[in-house]
This record gives sequence, C-alpha cells and structure tokens, in this order.
Amino acid sequence: MARISKAPGERRLELIETAERLFFRRGFDETTVSDIVRELNVAQGTFYCYFKSKDDVLAAVIHRSISQGVEKLRTAIAQPARNAGERLSRLVSGMLSEYSGHSKLALYMQKENNAGIHQKSVIEVVSRVTPLFEEVIRDGTHSGDFSVEHPAEMAALLVGILVHLLHNPGLIDEPPRRERMCATMEQILRASLHGSKGDQGIQLQW
Repeated sequence: MARISKAPGERRLELIETAERLFFRRGFDETTVSDIVRELNVAQGTFYCYFKSKDDVLAAVIHRSISQGVEKLRTAIAQPARNAGERLSRLVSGMLSEYSGHSKLALYMQKENNAGIHQKSVIEVVSRVTPLFEEVIRDGTHSGDFSVEHPAEMAALLVGILVHLLHNPGLIDEPPRRERMCATMEQILRASLHGSKGDQGIQLQW
C-alpha cells in the first residue's frame, strides 16, 4: 500500500493516537516503535522525525490524555446544576472515572523506573485541576452552599487527597473497597464544605 503524505501536525497526532491505542491494548512494554509505524504504514524514520523515543511519545500520550480529561471536567462543571455540591461531585467523580479508564497506563507509570515521567504527569494534573476545584468551591461559598474561609487552600487539599487515592493500587479491581472510599470521600466533603445547603448534591460515582 502506498504511503500517504500528510501535514506534520496531522501525522504527529496520528502517531500519538496509534501509540495510545497500542499501549492500552498490548501494554507499553510489549509495544515497539516498529509496531506503531507498522500500524500506520509509515517508515520508522517518520516516527523519529517527531519523537526521540518510545518514552517521548508516551509523554505526548499522557499530556494529551490529561488535556482531554481536564476539558471533560471543565465541561461537566459548566453544565446547569442544582447547587455547588452537585458541581463538585461531578469534578471528583470525573477524576475517578478518568483514572479508571486509564488504569493500565497509570499502573505502568507507578513503576519505580518511571518515576520521572510519573512525577511530571502528577504535577501537570494537579496544576490544571486545582483551579477548577477552587472555582467551584469559591462559587459555592459565595452562593451559601459551602462555608469555606480559604477556597484555594481547600481546593489544594482536596486534589491532594484525590491524587493520593488514585495512586492506591488495587482499588480498580476491588469494588467493595472502592465503594467504601467513595462513601468516605463524601463524608469528608460534607464535613469540610458544609453550609446552609452543604449536604445537597454531594454524591460520588466511581
């Protein structure tokens, strides 16, 4: 089959999407650069025009995944809601769902030899998600749904709890434990953000 010439941006995106699909299907370790280019019917040199290594394209996959996840969260809290509690629940549940959908890749990044890229991904998630939490908490405090003196600090603490929770191996495959974690998180939210209508809307899904 003849190879088709494409614009650089389009080709790079194709490589990222193909790598992501193969990483999730086969696993990162089991996927080679040859597998990626064979899937796209391009020369191996084409890959190296855009990425230095398989780890480099993994970093691009992770960045793209985080960006997509953040946009989903942003869309979720922009939808009409009964109160701030419902909006906050969408944020928390959205983070948990995103993790569940990428569990294989997340577990791979938690390996000791992947500490560098793992740390970078955590920093990016925290820096991009925390402002969304702060926005919802601040809005909820203004509306009277919540009673929080320091919204920015509360947002940082909640995101920190979630990041720790999402790095707890085994939760994906242990539904009873996962349900207990959700129930406990609901209790934390209600106790920390209580206001005149603080209990309304706080209901998590994972």
